[in-house]
Amino acid sequence: MRVMTRTYTILVFISYLFFGDVFARSIPPLFPASWATFSETQKFKAALDKIPKGDWISRIKPSTASLQTEESSKIKRYLEYLGILKERLNNVNDALEEFQKTYNLPVTGKLDNDTIKLIKRPRCGVTDVINVTSTMPTSFNWSWPEGKKQFNYTFIPKNNVDKSLKLKDAFSSAFSRWAKVTGLSFTETSSFNQSDILIVFLGWDENEVVAGSDLLGSVRKSGRRAMYFNVKENWVVPTADNGTVMADDELDIETVAMHQIGHMVGFRHTTTEEAAVMFPFMERGQRKLEFATDESESIQQAFRSVYNTTSNGGAAGGVGPGWVGLGIALLLSFCF
Repeated sequence: MRVMTRTYTILVFISYLFFGDVFARSIPPLFPASWATFSETQKFKAALDKIPKGDWISRIKPSTASLQTEESSKIKRYLEYLGILKERLNNVNDALEEFQKTYNLPVTGKLDNDTIKLIKRPRCGVTDVINVTSTMPTSFNWSWPEGKKQFNYTFIPKNNVDKSLKLKDAFSSAFSRWAKVTGLSFTETSSFNQSDILIVFLGWDENEVVAGSDLLGSVRKSGRRAMYFNVKENWVVPTADNGTVMADDELDIETVAMHQIGHMVGFRHTTTEEAAVMFPFMERGQRKLEFATDESESIQQAFRSVYNTTSNGGAAGGVGPGWVGLGIALLLSFCF
């Protein structure tokens, strides 16, 4: 695995050197962090290992008949990973029905076209269901210290993210959108020890999980959480300068960052509204940067309950060291 990851990184780096213009909006080669970086990365890897490997998803064909043994086993492992196949739903067809109900698909209990189409899409690695009796659309769980509003985030040095300002800008923009709707403040820091949120690029075998986060309530003793991205994905940062029309194999890093930040601040998946940022399945070649109307209202309501505030998007928040306030103070000092 280590040799394959190293070979991949070298090949991407060489391609970037010789075909830089082709990668106008692709991020520079990133070096995957070690799975042993901290205990949470190892837990995330253990979870990913439960998903069937290989291109089994691409080979799935629609079927109205009972699933074959091998196919049933892989679908079963996939649904177990999502949290849908538990003790109450130990029959794979019953679990498929639950999956279809959860995502507003026709309820057949079979691997029909609509179900396969959704399963084949890239998705977040955070599970959809907390227990076997209910799905948890748009649920909110604030597990940070009470009253905390300011957050520092950092990139793992091993990833070599400092070489890509546009990648940093994409994350900054995603944090800004969350700051506006929640009233929280997010600032990038170079200090690993002073960070609340770690952004980690890891390398894992291809499957439909492209990113993930520490589960809610799992703030480690240091007080930090981490979100993870697969370094092997074809991440891009579309802009007005390099073209916002994306190819079918490209995945917008800002779209996925928006989703993972939602987990960082306490939200689980929304399974009822595909337009929502917190919908767990994504589309290659598409961008989704704006909150759905109902989603934005529910986020603001959740944070009003946390801080007991009433404002458009919560208390004043933002990204960075508050330059606007500083500028106003300087202007007033010159005037008076």
